[in-house]
Amino acid sequence: MLERCRDVLDYITTHGIKKGVMATTTGVEPPKTSVTGSKRRSRSFADVPLLSADLVSKTSIPHGYLSTHVDVTEIVNEMEKLLAEGTELCLTTIVIRACVLALKVVPELNAISDRSTTSSSPVVNVAMYVPSQGRNSVFGVLRGAEKMTMKEIEMNRQRIEKNVAAGTLSVEDAEGGTFSVCNLSDLNISDSAELVRPHQLATLTIGRLHHFLSDGQSSADRLKATLSFNNAVISEDLASKFLESFRFLLEHPLLLS
Repeated sequence: MLERCRDVLDYITTHGIKKGVMATTTGVEPPKTSVTGSKRRSRSFADVPLLSADLVSKTSIPHGYLSTHVDVTEIVNEMEKLLAEGTELCLTTIVIRACVLALKVVPELNAISDRSTTSSSPVVNVAMYVPSQGRNSVFGVLRGAEKMTMKEIEMNRQRIEKNVAAGTLSVEDAEGGTFSVCNLSDLNISDSAELVRPHQLATLTIGRLHHFLSDGQSSADRLKATLSFNNAVISEDLASKFLESFRFLLEHPLLLS
């Protein structure tokens, strides 16, 4: 053992190896080594804020929900008949017309509300959901829908959808809604309870059409309609009355003209 120690000392002396200096601590932590993984794992991510309208709606409006199934066989047959004649009539237009008439039966749902007061609106400004490629939920407003015929509602619907697609929707066509309508049938969604938009009291949502065969002979088309409403202002009785009126109108399309 002693011989090995002498050999080591002789080696150090012969080769001029000096004693190493120990690093002193300064109280500052050494920089941390960053570890980079694959390109996929090292991608940067950005925080995406919640949409202000959705955030305000869900946090400040107590929501209630009621749903009903609607037989729209006659409406579908009429739409197909018009299409064969060269006239296209969108289901959204028919739903808006039915909502406008149902709001005449239950005008309490057509109002502007804040945290302290609720004011009935003398006009029906329908905020219509328009599917878009962006992340935001886009609503275009049909102002004075209570004065519009079915044809005028269809024309304004087309105009708003074109403006949304072109990114040219004006402020006037984007704000001031008193009631909202969401048609999710084109998105292949059967059932959805949408949020009540800020300063409004209710939103009606319809899902996609379902085709049923009855007794192997007759067929029927049905959809599900869901009313989301401000449960602090609108009672379930009023919401149910509106939904029943809406269903009755859609199942008797002659009343929509």
